[in-house]
Amino acid sequence: MKKHRLLFICIFLFLFSAGCSGGEYSAEKLYWKATKKYNQLLKNLEQAKASDFQKVIIDYREVIGRFPRWRNTPKVYFNISRLYVLQEQYSQARAELEKVKENFSKMPDICSNAEFTIGLIYEGEDRWDEALKHFKIVEDEYPQTYSALQIPLHIMRHYKRTGEAEKENEAYNKALSKYKAIIEQSPNTMGALAMFDFVITVYVEKNKKDEVLVYLDGLIEKYPDSAIKAKALLSKSLICYKLGKVEESIKSLEVLISDFPDSDLAKMAQEQINKIKEKKEDESKN
Repeated sequence: MKKHRLLFICIFLFLFSAGCSGGEYSAEKLYWKATKKYNQLLKNLEQAKASDFQKVIIDYREVIGRFPRWRNTPKVYFNISRLYVLQEQYSQARAELEKVKENFSKMPDICSNAEFTIGLIYEGEDRWDEALKHFKIVEDEYPQTYSALQIPLHIMRHYKRTGEAEKENEAYNKALSKYKAIIEQSPNTMGALAMFDFVITVYVEKNKKDEVLVYLDGLIEKYPDSAIKAKALLSKSLICYKLGKVEESIKSLEVLISDFPDSDLAKMAQEQINKIKEKKEDESKN
């Protein structure tokens, strides 16, 4: 369990750091040199010694010292934090993320990533109550960020892993309520489309296939000319197909093509129909 959480924290840190780019040439050059050593270290963790970690951290410290406000500097802090996590030096890892919040306080996406990861580190130490405090900070102080939107789903998954069914169900209901409310507030926005994916994920992970179909039918009826309807039709088709309701799956795809003929989803729908028909033909031959 502990190794699983450690891996999750490191993946999150990696995903964040992979998203930053740009900066002055001299900063890039210095950063590239340090990151080359960093990547080599990660490839040979089993043979790595404490001194190997420290050498990379020192090189990264030089980047921070010379370019404290460079837009890639948060990435440096995250990489250092990851190195401390890999050594199970959790308080030092959190300290690096606190520096991110202090030095880049006007950048909510970066700060929320840092706060979320602090919570993940506490979780990795089996200090769930402390983790929850930081997850709540993310939701309260950075409510519009992607990290804040991940929190309800992450909490549900935690209780599923720990086998706490009652708390898992409570988290499940809270997650659905939050995501559905955002869709209701602004159904014709990109944010609503993002929330749609969260809602479907929550339903599917709880194996609520019948309930999700009812929800999708409601969206299809309530938002007849919106992108939400198009996504709902595609999702309904995929779920019906997995449930063995092939004809219903095809029907949803045909409605999608008819109502949104010029959309990318319509193209995907036609491709899916072709695959279903090809599979049925192959099965009939055999």
